[in-house]
Amino acid sequence: MERFWCPRDGAYSVDDDGFLRDPDATWLGTQSANPAAVRVDEFREHRCLVLLGEPGAGKSTAVAAPARLAASGVPVVSFDLASYGSEDRLVREVFDDPSILAWSVGSYQLCLVLDSLDEARARVPQIGAIIADCVRRLPYDRLFLRIACRTADWPAGLEQSLTELFGAVHVVEILPLRRVDASAIAALWCDPSRLLDEVARAGAGPLAARPLTLRFLARSFGQSGRLPEQGAALYAAGVRSLCAEQNAARLDAGLGGDVPLDTRVAVARRIAAATVFGGASALWTGPEIDAGGEDIAVEHLAGGSEPSPMGSVDVTVSLVLEAARTGLFTSRGGQRLGWAHATFADFLAAEWVVANDLSAAQVRPLFLGPDGRCWPQTRLAAAWTVAIAPDRFEFLIAADPAAFQGEVELPGDSLRAAVIDGLFSVASTLTAAPWERSYRALRHHDIAAQLRPHLYDTDADRRRLAIELADECAATELHDDLAAIVMDITAETHDRVAAGWALTRLPDSLRTAVLRPLALGTVTIGEDPADDLKGVSLLASWPQAMSNAEVFSVLTSRRQRNYFGSYAMFLDSFREGIEEADIDAGLRWILDDLDVPVDDHIFGALANRVLTLAASRGADRLVVDALTQVVLARVKHHGGLLFEDFRRDEREDPFSDAVLRRAVAAAVLAADPTNRVAQHQLLGDGFDSFGIVRADDLAWLAELYAQVGGEIRDAVRSLFRWTYDVGIPEHRDLVLAMSPEHPLYVDLVHAWVEPVALDSPEADEMRRSWKAFRRPQLASTDSIDDLNEQIAKLLVRFDAGEAMGFWYSTRLLTVAPGSKHFGAEFDPDVVGMQRWPTLSEGLRERLVDAADRYLRSHHCQPEEWLHQPEILYHPAEAGYRAMVLLLRVAPERLHRLPTSAWIEWAPVLACWSTASVNGASWDDKAQLFELAGPEAHDVARRALLTRVGAVVAAGNRPFAANEAGYLWDDSVAAKYLSLARSADADPREELITTLSNHDLNLQRELLLEWLEDPSDVDRRQLAARTLLDRDLERSWPAVAAAFESDLTVAEQVFGRSLTVRGFERMDHVSAAVLADIYLWLRAKFPPESDPKFDDVHWVGPREQIGQWRDKLLSRLQDEGSPEAVAAIRAIVAALPSDRWLLRTLASAEAALLRNSWAPTRLSHLLRLGSNRRAVVVNDVAGLTAAVVSGLEDVQSRLTGATPESHYLWDTHAGRPKSEDEISDYLANELHRILIARGVIVNREVQVRRNRPSGIGERTDLLVDAAPVGGPATGRLSLPIEVKGAWNPELLTAMRDQLVGRYMRDAAANDGIFIVLWPDLNSWTDVTDLRRGALASLDRQIVEAKLGTQASELARNDAQVCVVHLSIDYRRPSRGMP
Repeated sequence: MERFWCPRDGAYSVDDDGFLRDPDATWLGTQSANPAAVRVDEFREHRCLVLLGEPGAGKSTAVAAPARLAASGVPVVSFDLASYGSEDRLVREVFDDPSILAWSVGSYQLCLVLDSLDEARARVPQIGAIIADCVRRLPYDRLFLRIACRTADWPAGLEQSLTELFGAVHVVEILPLRRVDASAIAALWCDPSRLLDEVARAGAGPLAARPLTLRFLARSFGQSGRLPEQGAALYAAGVRSLCAEQNAARLDAGLGGDVPLDTRVAVARRIAAATVFGGASALWTGPEIDAGGEDIAVEHLAGGSEPSPMGSVDVTVSLVLEAARTGLFTSRGGQRLGWAHATFADFLAAEWVVANDLSAAQVRPLFLGPDGRCWPQTRLAAAWTVAIAPDRFEFLIAADPAAFQGEVELPGDSLRAAVIDGLFSVASTLTAAPWERSYRALRHHDIAAQLRPHLYDTDADRRRLAIELADECAATELHDDLAAIVMDITAETHDRVAAGWALTRLPDSLRTAVLRPLALGTVTIGEDPADDLKGVSLLASWPQAMSNAEVFSVLTSRRQRNYFGSYAMFLDSFREGIEEADIDAGLRWILDDLDVPVDDHIFGALANRVLTLAASRGADRLVVDALTQVVLARVKHHGGLLFEDFRRDEREDPFSDAVLRRAVAAAVLAADPTNRVAQHQLLGDGFDSFGIVRADDLAWLAELYAQVGGEIRDAVRSLFRWTYDVGIPEHRDLVLAMSPEHPLYVDLVHAWVEPVALDSPEADEMRRSWKAFRRPQLASTDSIDDLNEQIAKLLVRFDAGEAMGFWYSTRLLTVAPGSKHFGAEFDPDVVGMQRWPTLSEGLRERLVDAADRYLRSHHCQPEEWLHQPEILYHPAEAGYRAMVLLLRVAPERLHRLPTSAWIEWAPVLACWSTASVNGASWDDKAQLFELAGPEAHDVARRALLTRVGAVVAAGNRPFAANEAGYLWDDSVAAKYLSLARSADADPREELITTLSNHDLNLQRELLLEWLEDPSDVDRRQLAARTLLDRDLERSWPAVAAAFESDLTVAEQVFGRSLTVRGFERMDHVSAAVLADIYLWLRAKFPPESDPKFDDVHWVGPREQIGQWRDKLLSRLQDEGSPEAVAAIRAIVAALPSDRWLLRTLASAEAALLRNSWAPTRLSHLLRLGSNRRAVVVNDVAGLTAAVVSGLEDVQSRLTGATPESHYLWDTHAGRPKSEDEISDYLANELHRILIARGVIVNREVQVRRNRPSGIGERTDLLVDAAPVGGPATGRLSLPIEVKGAWNPELLTAMRDQLVGRYMRDAAANDGIFIVLWPDLNSWTDVTDLRRGALASLDRQIVEAKLGTQASELARNDAQVCVVHLSIDYRRPSRGMP
């Protein structure tokens, strides 16, 4: 069995069931499905290799084949360290082994393999240092070292020592099993296909992908015909198996550890809680101080205790490391460990919740966000929690049914039915893709009855959900219903196709001919724009209800060749299913319309399969005629002899039979002997084509030549000449042995083999031809290049004081060796030119010295060229070339240049353009500007503006954006703005673009003015594009208004915009503006009018606009901010008929929820486990729940077994105390409950009692909760208003006071409204007017009115929780404590 490995910090992928995607599999015939996964023998050349893996993963099996670990020809010596228990024996028997000693004194290489390092380390803790020391004493430059070890036991110190010795240590880890590997292992105990089907249904793929747990599953399945457990129980058994030591040798040696299995599992649960709820990425096993911010150190996991069946377990560092050594963990690089599969973490985190007996109130904030839906980060842990303890946590299903889409198998039909009912209730907002869910785990006994009504639901979303559920859970029971939907031409095409797919996935034994009429076309198929109905009907009907001949008779060209849907999938399957008996039908299909499959890879692959099969019949007349017609048709389309087929590496050669291909070649020549293209096709000259006439057909061509005449003979002669290869001995022998009487010898071959007299006309013609061929080469080689000598002479003249001597030398340096023309006129870098390497060292030094002196002693003379852009003033250009030359070769000379030199040459420094591809480098110029200094910058700036003004006046682009940007100041901005107002179209664009890069506000008024002026179309479009690209947030309304009724121009403007084309970021644009743009584009450029293409094409303006429109929505969907969610809600409200937008909104809300999630510290998690009243508060909703729970406690204290309500009464007067006095009591009680008891574990809470102070109005109570040690921005505020039921403002205070004033002033969207209800019987003071007000009320009616009022406020995003508190007078009974 082949196992695969991956670098420790590499990435690999698994399939939907958790098995390793086969690295040998390809995608479209080329790309590996897992490129980072490699075989162990691919590491042979590495000097030092470490093989890691979880327990039982198969490391030792790989090491057992040591030949694969060594480079070719290198002997291997292997040692299993498991049996070594002392340092002395290890050194004596391993490193002093005779084979090692013999190698150490020799000169050859050796591969040393050390297995089971982890087992030896358990007995000899310092083994890493021992091995490093022993290797250090060996000639390790001739050593290939391989060490196998459990991942968690690999010593970092040994790795560091080996790195010092070998330079690099390659650490790889064994990967999970492929599906084929799991099948091979399982076959030892059971039927592997049945087992893997059950594993997939149970979602246990991650367990079956590991040899340790696979054997456990396979043995049980082989004995009972079923998995040992189901759902959570199965995972619990699998996890325990991974935690247990199952290595017999280790157990026999007493290395199984003295830590009980239950203890390992309990500690693993804590690690899972810290990673899932605490957000830790990995477990850090190194020094605590070196742990990364995303990792959790083992020291942080220690402390406190965890429950287990054996009692409380005190968690220590050693226990954490013991749990980390189990098969649950794999390497994440260095001293980091991570979960072998994410499912293990989710499951164990759920077990931690259940084992620690967390209450519903404690669980809610861990699993549910402020909107009541599951946090994406803990969603699967929530599902496992329900699976483990459904009676306690079923409420999570009702809260967010979309979180339970089958990845976790739930126990019991009622739970699964509840999930399905919940899914139907939110069908319009379900966003999980098919590969993100698994409905098959929701199957239950009555599922068909539950789904059937929804198959005919008037709501499209519920109907489609029902079809998807039926597909995965109940296709057999609902077969007739699904078939009826497919056959109903009045049903939506999407529903018909989905129902058809469900029927295609039925087992072969259950398939029927119900869709055969659709497949044959004997009934009306209805709308089928992408051939998907045709595809599913064929997939469902073939082969059990349709013959191959019938299929060929109904095949039609695909409507969308770039779409790989059901029809393409069927054609792929059908191609694999045709046989020799189908040749005639296949050939008839091809010949019926030879144009059909010309540019369709799917049809091409099928046609090529037919041709390959046909070729197996040899030179059959029908086959020859068919292949001849195909060849001639392919010539017409300039294609190869085979049809287009993306499976190039997999195609067979249909013309391997020499008799067949010669018969086809002869028939093609006879049919069209003058067609030179056809003759080239016969040779295989078409793209990626097999040839028909090949090298071993040369003798046959000679025979054929003698048998034919006329035009056919001419064609054969051409083929012979093109096929002949003088490098092939058989060809030479054939030509040399050919009889002079042979017609081919007479017409062609004699000229190849007969001698030619040197004084004959034939020889003269040969000479003329050869000279004509050689003349260009002779011309170039005969020319004399003396430019280097000329440069030397010019430098002599420069030394004599002539400036021309240097500047003309720099021009000559642009002339390439062998050329007579100046080159690279716009490139100042003479060092990078072809001539520079040909100069002698002395000449180069003279040029460098001359460049320095030229800059110091000569002049730029801007008055000669600055105002005249058409002039190339070579003396000035030489100054810039001198700067670049010194920058390349002698930069220290530039540093020594005086300021006066920089000022002198500043004009050319500013004006040599860096905009052209083959011109000056901006990086060079930026360095030169830095060296020049501020005084030279001033001169350069004035020169640049003069030059730009002259260039623009001439109607040309200045190509000075880089220089203007570097020298930018108010004077440059003013000059550019002034020039832009009157510039021609070409220079105007650069001026505006440069202004936009540096000072958009300066020109914004001008751009808006141009935008509103239709008289100059180019200028208006430039203004619009600039505002779109640089000021989209502010200027969108103006741009939209300008093109509201001129969509033709709008299409050109938007299509050329850099923002629309994706070259400008939109991070600065608010979500609200993006939504406005999207809605405008939807109205002006709707999706239904987007251009449709089926071939490779240039993307035009209209297509760019459509893509941008859709990207805007995707951006909002993925942003994960409250503003983006609000923007999509606005889009949904504006487009109510587009129900699919509800899914977009749901995805945006999910992204917001993901971004809003805050990890819970491990210390806070542990407090939850130790205090059933403790809760985590992540948001105001959680704070409200905690306060309401506290008020429930207050109610119990007031009217419970030991009532305290008498504290709220004036017992002497026989009436309740005032609202202020009662508010004082509530403040004290909430302080006691929330703070003194530490109920809220992750926030610092304050309960403030506000009293009138004459400065505004204040709420009665205010609960503040800030993150522990966190920023003030995370503070949560919850205003509480207390009103006695007797208060005349009882029915208005919630809206007017709590929401209208207190919540607004506190910037809070949530509040609590407490209503106090005393009993009238205890209220004996009849003179108290409050009593009369209370007596007039019906409590039930008041509660209903306040509830309705709270619901109305909620629609305006004001969330008020109404709490009715009974304060009936009660006194403790006598004798009570």
